[in-house]
Amino acid sequence: MKLFLAIAVLFTVSFVSCKDEAYEEVCVCGKGGNLTFIFKPQHHGDPIASTSTYRDTIYMKYGAQEFPGADPSNYDAYFVGVPGEDVVKVENMRCGIYYFYGAGYDASISEVVRGGIPFITESTSGTIEIPVPVTED
Repeated sequence: MKLFLAIAVLFTVSFVSCKDEAYEEVCVCGKGGNLTFIFKPQHHGDPIASTSTYRDTIYMKYGAQEFPGADPSNYDAYFVGVPGEDVVKVENMRCGIYYFYGAGYDASISEVVRGGIPFITESTSGTIEIPVPVTED
């Protein structure tokens, strides 16, 4: 019985560690993958569209789940929206762990809005829509 239990524990540990190693090899967050992220900045559920004077911006911190602060230098990459569109499209991303921080201008209240969200995905291809809740300062 002890031998069976030892074998079962060893098998379980090796299976779990293999999954973690495989995840780490495939899911290295950042550019260079087959994922497309479609970010949707939203203030109280309403979309925030880029304007010609204030374009929506999404900042990305790779491998983070905690808010790294509002300073853009704390982030690994940033992506800017197209004026008139209420999404920021980012292509060629990899699966992994991220923190996304968005900033835009809510014309309905004439104020800059900001906010962020932690994000994890194991998907390696396709398109993922990500609502980013933002609020006034």
